[in-house]
Amino acid sequence: MNELLFAAYFGGCVLVLYAQLSLVAREYRELSNRPPTFIDQLHLRLERYFGLSFRSKLIEWLYAGMWPSLERRGPSRNADRISVNTDVTLPAGTATDEIIVTHSFACGAGCSVTREVYVGGDCDIGPGSTIQAMAVDGKVAIGRGTRIVRWLDAKGDIRVEPGCGISGRITSASHISLAPGVELKSAFAALLFTQPRRDSSALPSAAVSEPVVLDARIDTWRRAGVNGARLRLLSEECMEHNGDLVLPAVRLRISLVVKGSLKIRAGSHLEGDVKAVESMWIGPHSVCVGHLTAGQHVTLGIGTTFSGVIYAERSVRLDVGCRSEGAQVAVHGDTTVTLADAVSISGKVSAGDRVVTV
Repeated sequence: MNELLFAAYFGGCVLVLYAQLSLVAREYRELSNRPPTFIDQLHLRLERYFGLSFRSKLIEWLYAGMWPSLERRGPSRNADRISVNTDVTLPAGTATDEIIVTHSFACGAGCSVTREVYVGGDCDIGPGSTIQAMAVDGKVAIGRGTRIVRWLDAKGDIRVEPGCGISGRITSASHISLAPGVELKSAFAALLFTQPRRDSSALPSAAVSEPVVLDARIDTWRRAGVNGARLRLLSEECMEHNGDLVLPAVRLRISLVVKGSLKIRAGSHLEGDVKAVESMWIGPHSVCVGHLTAGQHVTLGIGTTFSGVIYAERSVRLDVGCRSEGAQVAVHGDTTVTLADAVSISGKVSAGDRVVTV
């Protein structure tokens, strides 16, 4: 290659590099001239942040539509159609791509709403409908087989009928009632409960023996039939057991770590935190005050009450009549959470795959 060809090649490379840099600089200038997106940190700290954030942004969009000449902070919605009505009733099979703002909302069976909806009053969704996202200041009734694609937030009660699927989050400042056959990702409410069957309204009582008191002393564990050689006192407030552990009805006054699976008989009272490296099964009519953590599965028997966080790296099952007591709690399974009849939770339930009611 002679000097002339080399100079031409070098010049071409410089031109290509300059063209790329000029495109990058142009995109940077456009981005730097855009107003920053406002993120309300208060909303991010709340379980209902989707609904609360949408309500605040909706006010900006409507204000911008009324006074388009004024400067405003936040994204533009000029290309979107916002329909403002006193009352909206969609006939069966209706499809709409408008952002709907209304005092009351109702739709027939098989409707499709592909944009956000704000309802100042009550809302009634027909069976088999598909709703993108919805913020409601009143009560919500979700018909059988309805699908919520993103999220639903309400200030009032939410009633979910059988066969519904909620791909995102459902939240309420009041109550959420879930019928059997509902699948969802995450739910939060002041009180979330599964609808009881007629034959599960009165739970059978369990015949339990007098619980054995367990504390930091090894001899108390021996009285419960535990091999003392497998025990190790981690602190005055925590005991460790090496291997699988089966306990009779006990009153556990300290925290417990089990390097294996744990099974505790009915009528137990667990005052401390309990962790199992593998699975954990708590017998019926027990009381769990602390947090429950397992490397595989957590199962709570019929009528068990709990007051702390329940976390499993695989699945969680709350049997008939399980309920939370006291402050708000959280229940999470990395794969599934199964809720039987008459389960009530004050707080949040979520799963990596799905939460199902059976």
